[in-house]
Amino acid sequence: MRKLFFLLVSISFVFIIGCSSSEEQTKKENETEIQKEEYVFDAPAIDSTTDQSKVEKIPTPVAEPEKKFVVQIGAFTTKARADERAAFAKKKLAKEIIVSFSDEFKLYVVQLKPFATRAEADLVKNELWNSKDFKDAFIVVNP
Repeated sequence: MRKLFFLLVSISFVFIIGCSSSEEQTKKENETEIQKEEYVFDAPAIDSTTDQSKVEKIPTPVAEPEKKFVVQIGAFTTKARADERAAFAKKKLAKEIIVSFSDEFKLYVVQLKPFATRAEADLVKNELWNSKDFKDAFIVVNP
């Protein structure tokens, strides 16, 4: 009887230990499956039978062009008058002057070299306003 009792106890012990490790194994497998299901970066397979023109395409973000701030000191209907103003400004200011034709306004514009920030352009514009020759200078924002 004692041998039978010890035999039953040892079989029960082995059974309990065996069941608990299989439960833990099942839990680990379930957690692994859940983690695999939650991985959102898996790319779905492309079905070659699907019409690709109907597939939604995600647009790639486009960087906005850097804005340039230009101090304009004159606008003229003729290139000759614009060149005269540019020559005068070069003597007075000792800065790089650009003469170009504006298709938008159909005028020749006389401008200083572009600035990277609005603050730099404002500083130069304010200096120009202190001179009686450039009181009409203003800032133009170019994309």
